[in-house]
Amino acid sequence: MAWYLKAFRNYLMFKGRAERKEYWYFALFNLLFTCAPTLLETAAVLPEGNGVAISCIYILFAACPGGAVSVRRLHDTNRSGRWLWTSFIPFGAFALLYFMAQKGTVGPNSYGEDPKVLEGRIEQCERKITDTPVASKTKKPMLVCVEGEYKGSSIELENGPVVMGRNPNKSNLVFSSMDISNQHCAVNFDADSETFTLEDIGSSNGTYLESGERIAPGQPVRLESGDGFFISTPSMFFKVSLHVDCAGERRQGSESSLYLAQGSVLNEKYLIDRVLGTGGFGITYLAKDLVLNIDLCIKEYFPTNLVTRSQDRSVISVFTGKNREHFQYGLEKFLD
Repeated sequence: MAWYLKAFRNYLMFKGRAERKEYWYFALFNLLFTCAPTLLETAAVLPEGNGVAISCIYILFAACPGGAVSVRRLHDTNRSGRWLWTSFIPFGAFALLYFMAQKGTVGPNSYGEDPKVLEGRIEQCERKITDTPVASKTKKPMLVCVEGEYKGSSIELENGPVVMGRNPNKSNLVFSSMDISNQHCAVNFDADSETFTLEDIGSSNGTYLESGERIAPGQPVRLESGDGFFISTPSMFFKVSLHVDCAGERRQGSESSLYLAQGSVLNEKYLIDRVLGTGGFGITYLAKDLVLNIDLCIKEYFPTNLVTRSQDRSVISVFTGKNREHFQYGLEKFLD
């Protein structure tokens, strides 16, 4: 069934190659699903005429993925997809059937890499991942920008305090708004107590807790993970958060539900190995190009305050409300 579904996932993929089992498993299930409605009608399970109608609808539905997998199967034998036209001439279908039953070219041919080699690389990489010791979990302190100039960004606090302000010589998170002082406030993290501190550095317009209470200058205020604050106006709103992360030479971050699962294959070409880093708008992964057999980096747009990942870590869901607008805006900026 997996091979049948694979053909539907690649319904517009007329490039590349498909090995015999990919084509023939699709052909088997395609035949079953085509005949099933008619058989059910014959057995009086479906009303008369409905079985033929359902079969016709299904045939139209499966035409594109069926054509695509047929072209890729011909490519696997180093033949052009134009050979499909032989099915419309007398006895041409028999020649086509012979081509589909032939063993594919061993190694690369004019239409791409050997699909069996690609499959072997995936298994080899998955075996390497399985044999790697599981990493220990750590907690990564983050400053999440919910509203304002840096909306959608997440900044790590492991390397010392983040000083916010307008003066780039005195601040490491620089703002352009005149409502922000040259040195406005600082956010720090204490690893021993796993708590955050927020300190106003004598700002003109103040630093406020989420409740609206203005904090006194020069007096650090303790924050817990999930607490929020804003500077000058509520339109400059932030949250502090402890993200569970995994540290390890080969599996850093792979166990976190925020990340793509290690061993995931994107577009049937890129195999995700491990997380290299997070921050800003996204997550950077080390991956392998299964076609070119090279290592590369892939960056995923993933603003943690706007989205979540499904349980199997394959689907991203955007939070409701204005978050969708913020996500779309950030995605356009990310792609630019």
